[in-house]
This record gives sequence, structure tokens and C-alpha cells, in this order.
Amino acid sequence: MELMITQHDGVIEENFTEAKAYLASQLEAYKLVVFTEDTKKDAKDTVAQLRKDKKALQDKIKDVKKEYMKPFDDFMVKANELMLLYDEPIVYINAQIEDFEQKRREEKREQIQDIYHELVPEAEWQEVIPLAKIANPKWENTTATVKSIKEEIMQYKENAKTAYTAIKAMASDKEAEALEMYKRTLNLNECMDYLNRYEQQKKEVLERERQREQAEAEERIRREERERIAQERITADAIAEAQEQGAQAVVEQLTPNAGGEETEYTYMIRLTDDAKAKLEMYMDSVGIEYFSM
Repeated sequence: MELMITQHDGVIEENFTEAKAYLASQLEAYKLVVFTEDTKKDAKDTVAQLRKDKKALQDKIKDVKKEYMKPFDDFMVKANELMLLYDEPIVYINAQIEDFEQKRREEKREQIQDIYHELVPEAEWQEVIPLAKIANPKWENTTATVKSIKEEIMQYKENAKTAYTAIKAMASDKEAEALEMYKRTLNLNECMDYLNRYEQQKKEVLERERQREQAEAEERIRREERERIAQERITADAIAEAQEQGAQAVVEQLTPNAGGEETEYTYMIRLTDDAKAKLEMYMDSVGIEYFSM
């Protein structure tokens, strides 16, 4: 069956209803056909014909669409020419509006600078909260009032003063670092966290050092006690050995010295060389002055 499609004065006529019924009946017929090896060529010819018919329909649709859209395409050419005429005054007027707006923003920036220097005249605080850092782009809008801008700037200044007071009150070794951190971040909580962590670490280091010194002191006391006991044992051994060897000792008590603070004693002890060495070792350790004959 031949498809009939025509287009005239914006009206498209076709026989799709009849074509649809015809193709449906053909489809039913194809469903009942069983192709074999012998009829393979017929199957291929059938598929080729169906594809050819489909292609012809697609081409016809394209032609009809092109013809149908031709009046619209012609219309759009003229419409685009007309729209271009609108663009010229729009661009011209917009350029002037942008110039006005740019001038207004520049005047507002100058006004903001004057407000800033009025409220923050101190060089110290200008370094902490420079205008370039705290400026809000919304300040340049026409809706931003002088009052609101002043309030925001003063809030930054009060916050900075509060932060500096709080940081210095910590009396930390890292005060300078914390102040520099605030200049970078304008965040007091972050600075206080930094100082608190440092102080906690410092406390832990000092505690470990105290414990180390205490342990060393205790060890020194134990060592001295061991040495004292050892020296006493050496002296006792020396005396016992002297007694075993029948050593004779003469003790002479002298009169108190002029100051009356100390009493001097003189011992004469006859010892073997080994006992003498041990006794002298002990006397040296406790600071006894002696001489041998």
C-alpha cells in the first residue's frame, strides 16, 4: 500500500489510518510465516523491503516538516532582525546605568573608609582588624545604612578588645603566637583552645620533670645511705681487726678550743696496712682530719 502525505497552506494530509490497518494485517501474516533454510532469501528480501518502506516514510516526514516549517523559518528571520533592533538601545542604556552604579559604589566605598577611620583611628586596632579584612560586600548596597555599617565595625572592634584582654589574661608563654593567630582568624575560641592545649602540655612536662627530680633525689638519698652503711661497716671491720691483732690505742682529750664549740681528740692506733687503709678511707669520707706517723 502506498503512503500518501501532502502539505498545503499549513495543513498536512495523510492516509495513516489506512496504512496502519494494512501494516497490522501484514504483521499478522508475518507472524504465521515460518522461514526455513530454503526460504532464507525470501526472509532477507522481506526485511529489506520493510526497511526500505520505513526509510521512505522517514524521508517523507522530513520533507513535510521542512515544507511545513518554511513559513515559520521565514518568520523567525524577520523576528530576529527586529529583536536585534531592541538590543542596541538596551546595551546603550545599560552601559550608562552601570556607570552610575559604579560611581555610586565608589562613593560608598569612600564613605565606608571614612566611617572606619572615624571608629578605628588607632593604628594598633587597624592592624588587628584592617578594613580589607572585615569589610562586608553588602555595605556597598543602597539598602545598607550608615548606622548598620557603624554597628558592624564597632562590633568587630569590641570583639578584638575582648579577645586581646582574654588572651593576655592567660599570661602564657605563647601569648604572642595567640595574638598573631587572632589577627589571622579573628576567632577567639580557636586562640583560647590553642593556649589551653599548650598550657596543659606544659603542665604535663613540668610534672614529669618534677617526678624525675624527685626520683633522682630519692635515689641519691638511698645511695648515700648505702655508702654510709658501707663506711660504718669498713670502720667496724678495721677496729675489730685491730683488736684481734692486739693493737694498742691511746686517747687524749684536749681542752676545748677558744671558741668553746668543739672538743678535739687525739688517737694513737697501731694498725696493719690493710686496717690503716680502711680506716683512712672512712675518715676521708666523713671529713675527719688526721695524720699518720
